[in-house]
Amino acid sequence: MCLCCESFCIWVQSALFLQALGSLVGQIQLYNNRITKGLMDQLLHSIVFQHRIQASRWLKYIGLERIREQGLEQEVYSVLKQKIHSDPLLVIRKSIGITVESLGMNKSMWDTFESQLQDPCEKRRTQAVLALAALGLRHKLILCQLLNMLDTDQSESVRIQIVRLFCSLDLKDSSVLRNLKEKEQGMGSLASKFSPWRFATNPCLANKFTHHYQIGLKLPKGSGP
Repeated sequence: MCLCCESFCIWVQSALFLQALGSLVGQIQLYNNRITKGLMDQLLHSIVFQHRIQASRWLKYIGLERIREQGLEQEVYSVLKQKIHSDPLLVIRKSIGITVESLGMNKSMWDTFESQLQDPCEKRRTQAVLALAALGLRHKLILCQLLNMLDTDQSESVRIQIVRLFCSLDLKDSSVLRNLKEKEQGMGSLASKFSPWRFATNPCLANKFTHHYQIGLKLPKGSGP
């Protein structure tokens, strides 16, 4: 079997499986251990991004009480915690963030990823920034910490993810916007790559930037800074 045919078969199988799970949950309102595990498996392994989004939404629909009754609260939490930073698409990470909030798991994740910003490991700091971009920032202290990391963090990968986080936020605070503009002067190559402060202070540019990174694409020529 050729690679294209094999990929198509995998897509069909995944679509049919998710459709069956959705029917059981949404129409028959059948909730059990196997269905919840099937949704977690789809979220972790489906190659189709729409299926991963739908799986996260069905987990939200099942709800924390039923998940607890099935003894799967910790397992669901672990899957959501992993995917909220590891999924390559922002739109899916945002969907997972909504599910996390609906299930009442957001405080624990905030505690985890906010403390992880201080981790000596570059990879773990990057994961923390990605997760917080999906969860949102719960108070200004973390926003100020991220602003400081743009100056002090030695990893360009971490700083780039912070830039993308700022681009996806609807920034209103005038002192924060002023701080960002001041930082642009000293960011060198990073500023020339992303000009994040143009996006952060211009809603139209910010929406365009966020849309392209949600679907995992680069900005088309002529539309970026």
